[in-house]
Amino acid sequence: MTTRLLWRFLVDRSGLILAFLLNTALILTVILLVASYEESPVTRLSREIGYTLVISFVLLLVYLAIDLARWWPFASQVESMLSEGAPLESLAHLPPAGNADQAMAARLATRMDSLWSTERLRLVQEYERQTTFANLWVHQMKTPVAAISVLAQESAQQALEELRPTIASIEEEAMEVADGLELVLNMARLREFAQDYLVRRVNLLETIREIINHRKKQFIRTGIFPEVDAVDADDWTVLSDQKWNRFLLEQIVANALKYASQTGAERQRLRFELRRSGTTVILRIVDQGPGIPPEDLPRIYEPFFTGENGRRFGGATGIGLYLVRQVVDRLGHRLVITSAAGSGTTAELTYEVAPADQGG
Repeated sequence: MTTRLLWRFLVDRSGLILAFLLNTALILTVILLVASYEESPVTRLSREIGYTLVISFVLLLVYLAIDLARWWPFASQVESMLSEGAPLESLAHLPPAGNADQAMAARLATRMDSLWSTERLRLVQEYERQTTFANLWVHQMKTPVAAISVLAQESAQQALEELRPTIASIEEEAMEVADGLELVLNMARLREFAQDYLVRRVNLLETIREIINHRKKQFIRTGIFPEVDAVDADDWTVLSDQKWNRFLLEQIVANALKYASQTGAERQRLRFELRRSGTTVILRIVDQGPGIPPEDLPRIYEPFFTGENGRRFGGATGIGLYLVRQVVDRLGHRLVITSAAGSGTTAELTYEVAPADQGG
């Protein structure tokens, strides 16, 4: 960076240096012409001309050195900020300007920082208002949705046989709405994730069974049978956050059921495979759905990306796996999703085993 800055300094002042050299050459030319015209011996002027040239070049070098000393701190700081990708907030911490051009640039940077700070504050306040409204609306909607689900369950017991499938569909749709509302809430909670999680001992096998029980009607309706394979150990206690871990597993299971159910295949399985590997527990969730096309697989964690399956089957938002990735990264787990078109999808999660003396 030092060489590049020094070269930029010299190039920027190349006009001044060239003008100095041309001016010196012109003065020497005039002196020589006058000496020749007056028939004065040039040898007599050679010493004086040499002294003049030396003094002139020394003065030029002194000027450039002083100018460089004034110009360097500001320029090197700006160059460092550009190369490191410094945030806009750093514009308010520029060093003192060394010349008029730098002072003008510093004033412009200060003005931009002020405008940016004002606009950022406005955007943050607007975002907070919208987030507060969305959270309030979601909480308000959860109550009537829960009531619809309860009423549907009660009505199914008293309804005529021909009406029960319709009531069951209403109950299933209410569950979908409830899941969507919970998704919105968790997306908002991610901003304050550090204040909303607690790593403790979590029984992974119990969590899987709770999810299967919670979605048993969906399993029955889609004709997909859950299978749990956890035979090589008795203790499946890992370190995680109970709520967030349940959320990410729910999202993976919901995706598997949604896409696998639309293939039309019969007697499908959704396998939950638990394995111990040293100090880690590996959970594989394997479905027999349509799989993910290879060109879509690198982008499945991008927000709002639905890919080919989203266009084929519909109902996709592109948010579920994005949130799963965010939660997994924050919890320090590892997630790998593999798939092939037409061959199902496998989500592999790796957890740290909870020490026997871990509290919680």
